[in-house]
Amino acid sequence: CIRDSLSPEDLRGAAPSQASDVWAMGSVLHYLITGLHTPHSPEASPDFSLPAWDSVSDELKDLVAQMLDRSPCGRIRMEDVARHRWLQLGRVSEKSVGGSAEQIAVDYKRESCVQKTKYCIANDKSFNCLLYT
Repeated sequence: CIRDSLSPEDLRGAAPSQASDVWAMGSVLHYLITGLHTPHSPEASPDFSLPAWDSVSDELKDLVAQMLDRSPCGRIRMEDVARHRWLQLGRVSEKSVGGSAEQIAVDYKRESCVQKTKYCIANDKSFNCLLYT
């Protein structure tokens, strides 16, 4: 549901902005990783103690946390998302080649997510781009 990816300021009726697009993209990444919608209560933040986050890199956790900052002024800017370390990491790591099927699947999913995110940022697309590319 699109409402589940609306930023806190969007839910209060603010005009759409780049900050709200960053929140929406972070919300989509959160959903792709956990299968859960982003919590909207005022004190909520991503719960990195959930088992779904166990195989997620610290770089991706950092990016999601910055994208889901409840304050639009504190939220990472789109151009900084494009330069974030997680998006700069290389393709599937050498150590996973020949690794378990589960690890290769995790790396493939991550790489697909990285490529979609890079495409959407490079083409100045909204979060719908992540959902439909």
